[in-house]
Amino acid sequence: MPERVVFKYKVEGYDHEWVDANTRRVAYYTNLPPGEYRFRVIACNNDGVWNEIGAILHLNCKSHFYEAYWFYGLVLVVLGGAIFGVYRLRVWAAFKERERTSDAYPRSIS
Repeated sequence: MPERVVFKYKVEGYDHEWVDANTRRVAYYTNLPPGEYRFRVIACNNDGVWNEIGAILHLNCKSHFYEAYWFYGLVLVVLGGAIFGVYRLRVWAAFKERERTSDAYPRSIS
């Protein structure tokens, strides 16, 4: 009778103990850190006998692109470029303002 089969599962390297899934046949994990894991599931039949070996699925969770060192470097370069661009814009504006004010009041030549 499949409706009487109960399950337990765990992700080795993440879970500390078995998770009782009862008759549910789905496991959800969110925000699993990058790394290698083993997903194990065991089942118990309607007589109460557990299959201790169970099934194993090897998982390799890769990191997101925004968790990589090259992305941090790229963000620093873009941020540095933006700061430098704002600085250059301010210097250019100050230079233009100085030119404008010096043309408005010509110096007397003696």
